[in-house]
Amino acid sequence: MADDASTYLTLSQVAVRTGRHPELLRQWCAADRIPCLRLGGSWVVREEDLGLLDRIATRTRRRPDAARVRSGRTRLLAAVFDDNRAEQAAAALRDRLGLPGEAIETAPVSLRSLGVLGLTFVAGTVPEEASLDGRRILTSFGGRIVAELDAQHLPIPPRRARSTGRRALAGS
Repeated sequence: MADDASTYLTLSQVAVRTGRHPELLRQWCAADRIPCLRLGGSWVVREEDLGLLDRIATRTRRRPDAARVRSGRTRLLAAVFDDNRAEQAAAALRDRLGLPGEAIETAPVSLRSLGVLGLTFVAGTVPEEASLDGRRILTSFGGRIVAELDAQHLPIPPRRARSTGRRALAGS
């Protein structure tokens, strides 16, 4: 019955990724509203089935998107990953928050001092209202938040003048 190739998540992990309360998820499992399994007395959900949970409506009264006040401000979020889940986290961040592809980037870091340990950074700008959701998504994939800054107050790095070796030598 259990598929060995699938990754299973606890209801707490699913709650972090979907924004739903764990008790609500438990009730949905007990009522067979969502695909889940009972393993060792706990409910688990396959990672592939997370997309189905986003389409299930809840009974809570949510304000429509038009009624939400948007500040227009953005925050820079950055997280570091020490496994290969950075790309998945970046994709989930884009999909869940409705961000354009260029808003979130990933970059591997390799240093001799790290040895075989490879780190990957996921960074980008998110709407201020969604920064908490962004933090939850990144940490649910195993990332560690290393920065959260107001994007409007970041210093703009100066442009470096391109220098060639000839000019440097001619001036000496």
